[in-house]
Amino acid sequence: MSLQIQPPWHATGTVLNNHPDTAEQAITQAGLNWTATKMPIVALDGTPVPGQYAVVREDDSGNTAALGVVGRKYKIVQNRSAFTFFDAFVANGLATYEGAGAFKDGRIIWVLAKLRNELRITGNDLVARYLLLTNSHDGSSCVQVMFSPIRLFCSNQLAMLRSINEKRLSIRHTPSVLSKMHDTQEYLSHVNHQFERTADAYRALATSFVNNQDARQYLRTLFPDPGGDAKRNRNRAIREKVTELYTLGVGTEDTRHTYWRLYNAVTEYVDHARNPDNDEARVRSAWLGQGAQLKQKALHLALKEAA
Repeated sequence: MSLQIQPPWHATGTVLNNHPDTAEQAITQAGLNWTATKMPIVALDGTPVPGQYAVVREDDSGNTAALGVVGRKYKIVQNRSAFTFFDAFVANGLATYEGAGAFKDGRIIWVLAKLRNELRITGNDLVARYLLLTNSHDGSSCVQVMFSPIRLFCSNQLAMLRSINEKRLSIRHTPSVLSKMHDTQEYLSHVNHQFERTADAYRALATSFVNNQDARQYLRTLFPDPGGDAKRNRNRAIREKVTELYTLGVGTEDTRHTYWRLYNAVTEYVDHARNPDNDEARVRSAWLGQGAQLKQKALHLALKEAA
């Protein structure tokens, strides 16, 4: 079964419809086949700035752009090296390259790989299993590999159980970063178990009914009324939008009035409705920022209330 609604990242990255066989093919199709170089920083008078380096990207045409400032021990992970993390999975028929792109003009690059076999939550409500790899070239973050379940009905990216999410792979840009990336592939041997644990939690939500009063309280907890009229009005508008998505949003009739439907209304808001005028900012937040934190909080609260 394929995604029923266009995923938000389609507007910010490259959809790899032909499913490339290698990382080299993936970065070429996504326009990420440029290199990053660490260059010493010097003052205007030519005086070297000790311990400070600029990370500069350069494409095949010789075009350059500075991406960030890093320290002496910072080890660059080239895009092709980062993407090869998934090559073994693809070669063994366990995954396909689905999409790739960059945020902030290449300061952060990402690649999505889809694993075989969806998770059935209820009836024909399926969740696809993705892995998301991100890497920064500005020193803002480590190389990270995250579990990324996506509900096929609505293309919402869901949160994993908090205990699993906290165990995401995170590898610092030290001289040993490449060897550590190779070693951690063994860590993903238990990926099926981690996804199934989270799917069991989703199934519990899909059979836990919620009345209107509890639904309102759930949303008020996530989007409370703080001091200050502007923030209060903004959160009230968010609650109204999420309520609309809960009532009219994409889903199946057999999960209506459940915490599963309510939780998905929050994820649909974060992924599709929040910050509607800036696709990149919305996707970046949903994956790596406040949006991701909100989805994690929403899942934890739903499981708590449904227990």
